[in-house]
Formats: sequence, C-alpha cells, structure tokens
Amino acid sequence: MHVVLLGLSHAATPVEIRERATFSARALPATLSRLAATPGLHEAVLLSTCNRTELYAIADSVADGHAALARFLQAETELPAEAIAVHGELLSDADAVTHLFRVAAGLESLILGEGQILGQVKDAHATALEHGTAGVVLDRLFRAAVTAGKRARTETDIARGAVSVSSAAVELARDTLGGLSGKSILLLGAGKMSELAARQLGGYDLGRVMVANRSFESAQQLAAAVGGEAIAWIDLAPSLAQVDVVLCSTGAPHHVLTASDLAPVMRDRAERPLVLIDISVPRNLDPALREVPGVTLCDIDDLQAVATRNRAERAGVVDAVAAILAAEIDEFQSWVQTFQLTPMITSLRSRVEAMRELEWHRFTGKHQTEFTPEQLRLVEEMTRSLVNKILHQPTAELKRMTPPQQRRHASALKALFGLKVEDLSEHYRRKIDARRARLSANP
Repeated sequence: MHVVLLGLSHAATPVEIRERATFSARALPATLSRLAATPGLHEAVLLSTCNRTELYAIADSVADGHAALARFLQAETELPAEAIAVHGELLSDADAVTHLFRVAAGLESLILGEGQILGQVKDAHATALEHGTAGVVLDRLFRAAVTAGKRARTETDIARGAVSVSSAAVELARDTLGGLSGKSILLLGAGKMSELAARQLGGYDLGRVMVANRSFESAQQLAAAVGGEAIAWIDLAPSLAQVDVVLCSTGAPHHVLTASDLAPVMRDRAERPLVLIDISVPRNLDPALREVPGVTLCDIDDLQAVATRNRAERAGVVDAVAAILAAEIDEFQSWVQTFQLTPMITSLRSRVEAMRELEWHRFTGKHQTEFTPEQLRLVEEMTRSLVNKILHQPTAELKRMTPPQQRRHASALKALFGLKVEDLSEHYRRKIDARRARLSANP
C-alpha cells in the first residue's frame, strides 16, 4: 500500500501546459471514477486549481502507480508524454504526504499563505468522498491535511494580510503602471477571484472601477459591493477604451478577449497604454494580445516577482508552520503504521479468540448443569477479559515499533501462532468496498 502523487504546478509547469490539465467541477466526478478504476490504483482524489493539478492515489507498487497516473493524465488531457515527464512531479509515501500538508497550509502556493487553497483541498476531498473514490487512507490523509492547514492559519501569521493571487495581480498592476491613483480598472468576471481583487483595490485612490460579466446580475452585485459600475457584456468595447487596467478572471474555458477585439479599441486610445492581467487558468485573454501596440499582457505566471517579494517578507513564519505540519504528519504516519498492522492484529485476535471459544464450548459441554446461567455468563466474561489483557501488551508494543521492527515481530508471531494473515491489499479493498456501500446506501 503506497500513496502516490503526480502533480503539475506553477513551480515547474508553465501556464500553457497547466491550462490543458485543468478539470472543471462539472467534469470532475466522471474523471475521478475513471481514475479510481485505473488498473493498479485503488482510490483517488483529484485537486485542480489555477496553479496546480494533482492526482493522488493508492497503489500496490510505487513505480506501477506513478506509471498509471502518467498514462491516465496523458489520456485525459492529450498532453505529450514528454511534457508530463519533464514538468510532472512524482512523489510517494512520506514525500507525497508532506507535500499535501504543505499545499493545504499554503506553503506551496504561488503566493505564500494564500487562503483559497485550503478550501480547494477540502472540496477535492469532499468530491472524492461523495463519489466513492476516496477510501480509508486518502480519506484519513486529506482530513489530516485539512486539520494541519487550519492549525497553520489559526496558530501562525501565515494568513496575515492580503495573500491571494488576486491581491498579487493588483500589486502587479500597480508596479507596471507606477501606481494606481486616479486609474480606472475593469474587472472581467464577477467570481471569487474578482471579488478578492475588488477588495484589494479598495485601498487605492482609483478613478473608476467597472465590472463586466456574462451575467449582468452578477456584475451588478459585485459592483454594488465595491462601489463600482456594472457593464453589460455587449458594452465591453467602449469600456475598454476608457480604462487603464483590465483584470480578467471569468472561469470561461476559452478566450473572451482576442487581438482582433482589441486592435480597433487601441487605435482610438491615442497611444494611451493598456495593462491586461489574466489570472485565469485556462487563460481567458488571447496570448496574441501581446502583439497589439500599446498593450501589456500579463498572465498568472507573470506574478512571480510579486510572489518572490511576498515570500521574502513572510519568510519568518515558514518555520512556525513547518513545526505544526511536522507534528500532524507524525500523527498521520503513526496511524498508517497501525493500519498496516491491522491484518496481523486481526489474525492474532481471531486465532486466540477461536482457541477461547473452543475451550469455552468444551467447558460448558462438561459443566453446564453445575452452574447457573448467571455464573456461566460471568465465567465467559472473565475469559474474554483475560484474552484482551493477554493481547493488549504485544499489540501496544507492535504499534510503538519502527516499521522494520514491526515486520520482524509480525513474522515471528505468524510462525509461532500459525497465523493466516490476510494480505493488506485485500484487507484494504474490503474496507474500501464497505465504505463505498455505506456511501451508496446513504448518499
């Protein structure tokens, strides 16, 4: 039983590849089902955000598990195998566990301490549970990671201040223009990212803030919340002629603004520059916009300078978060060790219990008439208690041992007691099947 991970993230994968490996919320259930049904994998969770796509699974073999994940990602995204090999991060067991904990705590985010990632990890876990692809181990792993992430945010300053991709985009606009005082800004999109950006913009002495969205009602709601103006999508071109910055995050799976859309607008701006910042993945602004005179186009990968500055300013908090994560990781790893011992402990208990029952039936067969029912009940209770007390010490000692010690002692117990220990993977599959049956019965 191994935790295996294949990830594409901002750390090593450019946006033009990441955007081809994103999975929409609508497509996620079917994708998860196919992933969990992949030969060699036993359960699955898929985390897909603007800055990372990560596939978590349980496999009998690390090498086979990683190979299965790579084949799956290639088939689902049509990315070249070479691109996945070059940019993909393959981790397993303790490394994969540590990585997820760091992701949940915001240590692996483009913007250190970014708050949305914890909710995204929770959502990925919830979706996998809902659709029956997260079994015993990944359920426990993701619950532990979320707990660690919450502790990091409440017990340290990792979440202090404006820490989000949206806030970094606003800083990038400020740096590019040399300030935002008196500038007019158009928010393309009215979702969470645009809302976060609008809040950040409240700290600047802006000229105008306009909001455009396919749903005019959503644009009105966000504009009202930030004291801005809602713009109908059909009026986008006149608005583009008036603003200094466009910050785009629509969630559309395609380009919403192209070079041909903007070229006529720029001719009427009398050489006044326009800054476009696209924080969507997939990108919503056509990369060809960089060729339009007077336009400066930035995408999410261009936030790196802001991210580096942010990380330097907050470097002192990383050690405090890492200490919290270390404690939570140790607790999870202890659970894993205990879980891996479960078939051995179950077999040992079953063997001793079978001996107890055999002797109990022999005893009652010979002496049943000599005792009252209450006396027999007390004697049987005493035999059960004795078995529990005898097994408690070796069980507790096994759990405290290192994995190599556990393997040696488990082998000795198997030989001494003649145990038929169920293979962990079979034991594990039965638990997963039982959990899926409960989920199906209680959706």
